[in-house]
Amino acid sequence: MNSENGVEVIREALLSAEKYSSEKDEISVMCYYDGAPEYRMVLKAPDFKTAEDLWLEVSKSVVSIIEENDGQVVCYRD
Repeated sequence: MNSENGVEVIREALLSAEKYSSEKDEISVMCYYDGAPEYRMVLKAPDFKTAEDLWLEVSKSVVSIIEENDGQVVCYRD
């Protein structure tokens, strides 16, 4: 990832995360900018197991997109 496409790659990764939202399944994934280089994902699910599975899937998706574009990313639960 370079300075020319970095913002677009991050945008693509975060939009891909938000696509996991499902009103039908009561799942919400929202991404926020907390100031460079910090971004935050807030996940809501009807139960803990669903939330855990969702976290793994969403974080893998974000990491994959960033790393495919030669970027570096660290996802952690807070």
